[in-house]
Amino acid sequence: MAKGFYGTYRLPFALEIPGLKLSLAPEGDGFLYRRVQGDECVEKLIFLGERATVKLLPVEPVNLPGGLAQQLHISFKKPLLLPPRGNALVYLVFPVEVGVFVKAGTLYKVVDIFTLARQKLTFVGDFEKGRVSKYYESDLHTEIPPVSPLKEGVLRLRLRNRGGEWQNVERVSIPAEDIKIFYGPNLVSMTAEGVMMKGEIVKLEVKETPLKRGMKPSAELYRPGAFKKMTKKLLVEVE
Repeated sequence: MAKGFYGTYRLPFALEIPGLKLSLAPEGDGFLYRRVQGDECVEKLIFLGERATVKLLPVEPVNLPGGLAQQLHISFKKPLLLPPRGNALVYLVFPVEVGVFVKAGTLYKVVDIFTLARQKLTFVGDFEKGRVSKYYESDLHTEIPPVSPLKEGVLRLRLRNRGGEWQNVERVSIPAEDIKIFYGPNLVSMTAEGVMMKGEIVKLEVKETPLKRGMKPSAELYRPGAFKKMTKKLLVEVE
């Protein structure tokens, strides 16, 4: 784990962890951005003015692969049972994607997004109303599980059964535009509350509060007025 990975760096910039190398090095009048990750090498020539900086931040985990996902879908490895009028507090893990931002003047631009987590897409719902979803499986935890903040984050989920019957919960889906991520040196997190009726989460609210004190809100690529989102690719290989 790379402590203090997220945040702002001055140029020239170089960072290396197992399986990943990032750098922004002078190249003529510009800077050459390079990411080497396994067999993949991404390079971009970027022209930046004086006092430019680079920022690494966790972003909504729906950009990869291919920018096709409309929501994050977390499948529970074992179901959760809620009694009538019962409540539950659980912790789930979700995949982390990292955005590389450069700042020239007062404006930020996202130049790359990568992930160290496993990537998979699925289709959730019927043909007309379904959504392409980033798929991830998680155990149910009753306390914050240990995770690598460069690969996985922690979602604190409070569920409330408002019905008069037992509820069986096996999954949760969060639309891309509702995702709100916080980060610290050793943790990436989200918090949410859901209301259950007839075996389904009929209302899910993602909170604008961190899991732990001192965590900072991250960039939101999907909120109007936030950083401009990367151009999406049209083709993608899906497991």
